[in-house]
Amino acid sequence: MDEVLDVTQPRILHVGMDEDDTRSPQEYLRALQRLHAGCKKRGLRMAMWADVCHRWRPQQRWKEIPAIRRIPHDVILMPWDYHKAQDGWIRRFRRWGFKDVFGVCNYHKDSKDPLSNAKDWLRAVRKNGGSGILVTKWIPTSRANRPFLLEIIRRTGAILGQ
Repeated sequence: MDEVLDVTQPRILHVGMDEDDTRSPQEYLRALQRLHAGCKKRGLRMAMWADVCHRWRPQQRWKEIPAIRRIPHDVILMPWDYHKAQDGWIRRFRRWGFKDVFGVCNYHKDSKDPLSNAKDWLRAVRKNGGSGILVTKWIPTSRANRPFLLEIIRRTGAILGQ
């Protein structure tokens, strides 16, 4: 990790932590605490997915919720739901003392309104004191996908200006 950090020199390190199905709740919390300590030692802020919104993996939720409550509040949380904005989770994380919460949504190319999820998350973030949104499209960053990815950026920029 230090070799990558020397080259990229980021201020924030996204540590993932989504779809972590093999650890117990205690092991999961220890991993988060260790990652946070490693980030702090290197002068970085830690960012992570918060897999608490969806209902399709209940084993993930029962493990993450107690752990998230116990991690330092300078961690940037990114709850995601590609189908519905989650006002309640933004509000809850802010109430628990987290400073930065970003709603995460997916660009749905085949939808009538491809950024409807982003618009809903943006409304939820603004209403509940969140920090912003992150719009994803899980495709490779390649020359072939460049026009499509730039179009997502342009469209997202337009809704942020609302």
